[in-house]
Amino acid sequence: MHNIKRKYVIKAISFFIAFFLLIFGIFLQKRSNDKTIVRQSDANTLTILTSITASINEIQNSFNKASVLNNYESESKIIYANSFNIKNLLSLSDKELQSVAIWFSDLSEYAKTPMTDIDKNNTYSQKIEEANKLFINICNNYRGQDSITKINNFFTEEKDSNYYNQKLSILDEQYTILEKQIKADRKEVNIFAKKVIGSPLSPNSFTGNYQFPKSVNYTLSSSYASIFASGKILARMASFNNAITESNIDPNKNNLEKYINEYAYYLSNYEQVYSYSNNDLTYYIICPIYIQNDIKIINYNEPIKIAVSKKDGSLKAFDSTKYLKNHTVFPNIANVLSTKQTQPDLIKKTDIISQKHAFIKEMIYYEYKTTINNNIFYCLIDQDNTITYFTEKEYLSYTEII
Repeated sequence: MHNIKRKYVIKAISFFIAFFLLIFGIFLQKRSNDKTIVRQSDANTLTILTSITASINEIQNSFNKASVLNNYESESKIIYANSFNIKNLLSLSDKELQSVAIWFSDLSEYAKTPMTDIDKNNTYSQKIEEANKLFINICNNYRGQDSITKINNFFTEEKDSNYYNQKLSILDEQYTILEKQIKADRKEVNIFAKKVIGSPLSPNSFTGNYQFPKSVNYTLSSSYASIFASGKILARMASFNNAITESNIDPNKNNLEKYINEYAYYLSNYEQVYSYSNNDLTYYIICPIYIQNDIKIINYNEPIKIAVSKKDGSLKAFDSTKYLKNHTVFPNIANVLSTKQTQPDLIKKTDIISQKHAFIKEMIYYEYKTTINNNIFYCLIDQDNTITYFTEKEYLSYTEII
């Protein structure tokens, strides 16, 4: 009996040893498979990172070339293509690289534009240069998740309360005109806001004397913009007019003056400096005019842009952004100006459309607008009597009104 029990004990022990060895073998196999999967994943990720590095290098070369030529528009397509390629490559990786995808998504969207923002170009260029060094180093010494963490940390911006407070502080400094906001009568503000916005979602009434926070108001509230100090109205900036077309609009009549009087009647004098029509819309650009001692001065720093439907004469866009941002009390400069200006010989041979003083950025010029063979040209003469000629397109670009 004792021998029989001993026999079963030995079998039981053998069974447990075999079961343990089986479990241990499965564990080792799983561990080996996991390592294989990790190695394959790392190899795949490294291949993707290498391709991304090549695209980043192309983007850096484009930024460097554009900086030398002072023309980013010619390189924007290359920057866009490589940024878009990086986003596609990131989608193939099983690693979490969302912050990288967001950053290059922003860059690709910006690259769709002519890329004329100097500060933004410098910021992107510096970041790309640092990113190129980082990716080259990681590709040469890839360390799995540690490398992924480094990449994510590099493209992740800290956005705590201090970050947003700093951003708002910068905006406050940039848009100093918003300091001039007033507390308007809530009934007056409400009626005008509903009329401009034409939205059933606009509030029935504001509570008390209402003011948006100035920075948030300017940058985020494109429907209302700001309460303009001199006019006591909501100055409408770059938002689409979804109001129902008013019955008193005559589609066969130029309604430009009507809309200026309605939405920008804080302008005492203005002049239309440009208009353009396509199949559906007519675009207008107007600038303030100042009269000092019978000397007319046009301020190109504060243009207002308007788009009107050719079909029904309704307002489609009204952008007073630059006026709101740049408007200040115009200085008394009549004492340094002359009502007379010796015409250049070339101007004498042309048909002069207008002549006036022009305020461009911080400089005062004497401006001639002329036609030669039905083409419009501009002539600027500065206070040192330096003469510069422009085609209409060149002049609009120089004054930065388009």
